[in-house]
Amino acid sequence: MGKVLVADDDRNVRELLRQILEDMGHEAIAVANGRQACEILGRTKVDLVLMDIIMPVQDGASATMSIRRDCALNRRVPIIGISTAECFMNGYSYKDIGFDLFLRKPFDQDVIEQALRTIGLSALIGG
Repeated sequence: MGKVLVADDDRNVRELLRQILEDMGHEAIAVANGRQACEILGRTKVDLVLMDIIMPVQDGASATMSIRRDCALNRRVPIIGISTAECFMNGYSYKDIGFDLFLRKPFDQDVIEQALRTIGLSALIGG
């Protein structure tokens, strides 16, 4: 169905999201930090990004701002921020940073499906 980029430094979270997305019929591309996400998005068109906030090398907030500013191929791709806490935002809303939505970990397939509905990507849910 769709191509989804997952960026999370926790291997277990990457694997869980990959499995959920594949069960939903999607191709999942998994990377461990924001820099890798930006590199992939510079050359590969995707339908959705699930971006952890707190990661080494480049965090999800700065990666998202870079994507929105510099990545012509995926500048408007929906990006869902994921984290265990919201303290990363330093007074900014997730919308100010460039995320379309924020999900607090942990979550399951039902939460991801509801998030897709919320941001207008019901077509990626399937039937």
